[in-house]
Amino acid sequence: MSGGGILLVLALACATAQPVGEGEARVNAVGWPPDGPKRALVVIRFDDVVPADFEAPFTVRNGSGEQVLRGRTDLLGPSVASGDTTALADLSKVARPGHYRLRIESLGIDAPFTVRERPYRGLAEDALQFFTLWRANLDTRERDCWYSPHGCAFTHGPAVPSDAWAERPGGPWDVSGGWLDAGDFGKYVSSGAVTAVTLLALAERYPERFADGALRIPEHANGVPDLLDEATFEVDWLLRMQEPSGAVHHKVHGTNWPSGPIDPSTITEVRRLQPVSTEATLAMAAVAARASRLWRPYDAARADRYLEAARRAFAWAEANPRTFYLRSTPDDVGGGDYPIDDPPPRDPSTWGTDERYWAAAELYVTTGEAFFRDLILASPVRYGTTTPQWGDLDLFGTWALATSGLPEAADARSAILAAADARIAAAAGNPWLLSRPDDAPLRWGSNGDIANEALVVMAAHALDPREDRLPAVASALDHLLGLNPLDRSYVTGYGHPDRRATNPTSHWFQAVGRALPGLLVGGPNSVLVEDEHTPRTGAPARRYADIERAWASNEIAINWNAPLAYLAVFLDEETR
Repeated sequence: MSGGGILLVLALACATAQPVGEGEARVNAVGWPPDGPKRALVVIRFDDVVPADFEAPFTVRNGSGEQVLRGRTDLLGPSVASGDTTALADLSKVARPGHYRLRIESLGIDAPFTVRERPYRGLAEDALQFFTLWRANLDTRERDCWYSPHGCAFTHGPAVPSDAWAERPGGPWDVSGGWLDAGDFGKYVSSGAVTAVTLLALAERYPERFADGALRIPEHANGVPDLLDEATFEVDWLLRMQEPSGAVHHKVHGTNWPSGPIDPSTITEVRRLQPVSTEATLAMAAVAARASRLWRPYDAARADRYLEAARRAFAWAEANPRTFYLRSTPDDVGGGDYPIDDPPPRDPSTWGTDERYWAAAELYVTTGEAFFRDLILASPVRYGTTTPQWGDLDLFGTWALATSGLPEAADARSAILAAADARIAAAAGNPWLLSRPDDAPLRWGSNGDIANEALVVMAAHALDPREDRLPAVASALDHLLGLNPLDRSYVTGYGHPDRRATNPTSHWFQAVGRALPGLLVGGPNSVLVEDEHTPRTGAPARRYADIERAWASNEIAINWNAPLAYLAVFLDEETR
């Protein structure tokens, strides 16, 4: 540092009677939109405790070296999750596209960041294209690899062809179609249902963006919105998992875990349907009922078929309310369990309540029948707004009611708005600006949780647009794109090449030799670690490894990429 710089630092320290420390800046490594929130975080390191009234002057200079902004940081406080102390530098007034540098001389910080038009458009496209390329039983090499904007390396022949004659006690059953789930090649109703409903909700929210012909899908130019078509590929598979009785099988996969690099089109092993479950049956009923509503304007016969399947599923679940899939349920070892008693433990009396509420809500909105209304009003999770994931689904029922125009819409709407306000308040008190308690456990797929927490706020924004909701949503995507304790992007292909996920746990990408861009990896995991590479000690938010076999923190999954896609689309639409 020059002599003048030293004098300036000393002058700043004397002016504020605070010690000079060290720091690092955290920014969104992809860039910020001109009209959107731009909030950088500063990790502060002092030899002593950071003073409670600490603030540091900062400046922003453009590519020509001209100062365009100056301000002072706001101390956010110490983080249990990361072990850091952070401060906020609000850069939102920088609205002209360009390359900039954030300078905090008292902390030795000189960090680049970018403002550009629609920085998330490409991410939104890649996050959604993943689903088409992840379809089972589809030859994605067709049309000169048109389905893959990143080249033929990411295409394959029809994956897991043996799903067309999967084994089950009553004889072979065709469960072809649907999306592969994660790094392995299993297909699971629980994760498939929450993924499908997230994409259906996105298709409803932005119909013009996903009009027919907008996406690279086989159903291109069929007169139906493209994202509805993509989600329907999974809906149709969910219906194939249904028995004539109405019951739905929990999952289908091989009899052994896959190992090593594998092209999914070469899998010829036996695939087996695993037992039916109440929760899978209700989840299928909910998705089919919603799909029925969305398909009604385009194909009434198809809409009727979905509704009939939903009714049969719901009737079976009412007659079999406790046929749950547990960790102890006998099954083949070649896939994950997705059990209803998944850790952390829950009161068994609550098992299935959110799936039943969600299914009843979707059927009520679709049919208007009093039977389903009465079940909703009697539900212990009525108007629930739990952060969604494959085992927590009440938000989707409440969201369906809130947009329905039915008498219960007002109460459902109020619940979602209140839940969003609570998450915005949580973000304001979180040292990493996340809509969650800083000491909340980071479970398997913690990055998916972060994206889904923002989904609650995005649902509220759809009901009642308010600019003050955007920062909480933007902070979630910021976190996933580098504004986090590890200073790395958790999305493949996005962010600094040396500080982004490059080795996600996927047998297919091991075979390809590189990862498809636009995939969200699971993220830090402090709850359940079952591999040798994810750290088991240290600050929870640092327990991550970008290693192919670190499946506890570096796996990919459809139910994480769906909220990532929603996030990217939302911010692309709402900040331009």
